[in-house]
Amino acid sequence: SWTMGGVRTKNGHPHFVPLSPLACRLIEEALALRSDAGSPFVFPSPWARVVGPVSPGALTQSTADLFRALD
Repeated sequence: SWTMGGVRTKNGHPHFVPLSPLACRLIEEALALRSDAGSPFVFPSPWARVVGPVSPGALTQSTADLFRALD
């Protein structure tokens, strides 16, 4: 399971998200594969000058690039 603290939610209450065993394993594997093991993010930005998670459009852009390459 994953819990988001109340300080990070709109209503100020903690938010609990149940996760399946498979989801927990996938997150653990992703954490182990991070290029920056000290990052608090599961998917840190690959750009050294940026400290934070990957941008919201990164997956969309990567998918579009992949489809263009396959076309």
